[in-house]
Amino acid sequence: MKKQERTAASRRFRTAEPIDAAVFLAALGGFAWWGFTREKMTVQGALAAMFSIGVFALSAALLIPAAIRFFKGEEVFTAPSLGSRSSVKGKAGSVARIILFVLAARVFLIALGYAFGYVFRDMHRSLLSTLESIWLKQGTEAPKYFAIAEQGYSSDPSLIVFPPLYPFLLNVLDLLTRNSFASAMIIGAACTVAAAPIINELALCDMGLRSARNAVVFTFVMPAAIFFIAPGAEALFLVLSAAALLSVRKGKFWLGAIFGALASLTRNIGILMIVPFAAEAIAYAARLKPVSEKKNRVKRAIKLVLAGAVLLLGSIGFLIMNRVIAGDWFAFIKRASAEYGVGFGPFFGTIASDTELLFGALARSDRELLGSMVPNMLFIFGALSVWIFSARSFRTSYSMYLAAFIAVVCGITGFFSVPRLMTVCLALPLALSHLCESRDDGIALGRARIKAAIVMTLLVFGQVAYLLMFILDYNIC
Repeated sequence: MKKQERTAASRRFRTAEPIDAAVFLAALGGFAWWGFTREKMTVQGALAAMFSIGVFALSAALLIPAAIRFFKGEEVFTAPSLGSRSSVKGKAGSVARIILFVLAARVFLIALGYAFGYVFRDMHRSLLSTLESIWLKQGTEAPKYFAIAEQGYSSDPSLIVFPPLYPFLLNVLDLLTRNSFASAMIIGAACTVAAAPIINELALCDMGLRSARNAVVFTFVMPAAIFFIAPGAEALFLVLSAAALLSVRKGKFWLGAIFGALASLTRNIGILMIVPFAAEAIAYAARLKPVSEKKNRVKRAIKLVLAGAVLLLGSIGFLIMNRVIAGDWFAFIKRASAEYGVGFGPFFGTIASDTELLFGALARSDRELLGSMVPNMLFIFGALSVWIFSARSFRTSYSMYLAAFIAVVCGITGFFSVPRLMTVCLALPLALSHLCESRDDGIALGRARIKAAIVMTLLVFGQVAYLLMFILDYNIC
C-alpha cells in the first residue's frame, strides 16, 4: 500500500472511531430506555432485543468507513464479478431471457397455487375461480383495494389506510375489463415483467452479468414474492422503486424523484426512498468537479434539494388526502391502530414482543400462531444477517436503504407480514447477490455458483412453503 493510501486509511479510521462510539452509545441508550419503560419482560424477549439491536449497531459500525469514502465521492464499490466473461453487458437477448424467466415463475406459482387449492382446500373449480378464492379471501388487502377502486374512500373509514395510486389504476383498467380481479392480475403481470429488466440494469451498475441475473432471480423467488402475482400493490411498488433507484443511480435525480413520489403513493413505506436518494445525491455532489463560482455550487445543491422535495410530495399528498377525506392529517395511523391493531415502536422492542409470542405459542402448541410467527422471525433475523455480512462492502446508499427498511418494518407492532414488506425492498436481493459474488477465476467462480445455488434452493423452498401456508389460511398476509 502506498504511503498516501495508508495515510488516507488511517485518517478514515480516526474519523470512524467517534462515529462508531456514538452508534454503540445510542444503541445502548435505546435499549436501556426500552428496558426501563417496559412493564413486563421475559428472558427470551430481552435476549432477542439485545441481540437485534447489537447486530444493527455492529452493522452500522461496519458500514461507516465505506460510507465516509462514499460521501466524499470516492467510487469504492467495484464489482468482483466483472471478469473477462462477464464484463460485457448483454442487451436484447439477455433482457428477453429475464422476461421469460419472470413469466415462467408467474406461471409456476399460479399453477402451484391452483394445485394446492385443489388438493388441500377442495377447490374443484376453474382456474380463474380458484385464484379468486385464494387471493380474495378474508384478511387480505385485495378486497379493500377493490372497494376503493369501485366506491372510493367514503364507503369505509378504514380504507384511508391505503394510498390511492394502485386503486386508481384499478379503476382506470376496470373501464376496459369490467372486472377488478382481472384488472389486478393484468397490472401485477405488467409490473413484474417491467420490473425485471430494470432490476437487471440496476444490478449491472455495480455487478457483472452473472450477479445481476442472480439479483433478478432472488427478487422473484423470495418467499413473500408470491404477492407479486396477487391483487395488491406490491408489484407496482416494486417497479416504481426499481425505476427510482436506477434513475438516481444514473444521476437522473428529477426522474428518480418522480418515481419515488409515485412509490410513496403506492405504499406508505415508499417514503423510505428518500434514504438512498439523499445518500446518492450527497455522493453525486461530492464527485462532481469543483466549480470556480460559489453561485454554481449553491445552484447545484438547490437543484438536488428540490428534487428531494419532489420525492416527498407523494407522502405529503397522501397526508393532504387524509386531511380532506377524514379531517385529520394522520387519520391513516389512527385507523390502522383502531381497525387492524397495528402500531409502531422501536424495532428491537417489537422483535422482543414477537419472540415472546413465539415462545408462548410453542408452550401452548398453538400451531396457527406458530405458523404466523416462524416466517416472520426467520425473515427478520435473515434480513439482519444479510445486512451485517454485506455492510462493509455493499454500496452505501443501498445498505442504508436496507437498514431503514429493517428499522421501520420490524418496528410495526401487531403485524405478522414482515416478509411481504421486506420483499419489496430491492436492497435485500441486491445484497444477497453481492454476497454470492466472486471473480471469474475458476475456483472462485465455482464457489460463487455453489453459494448462489444454496441461496436459490432455500428461497424457492421458502416460497413454496409460504404459498402453501397462505392457502391454508395462516395469518401471514
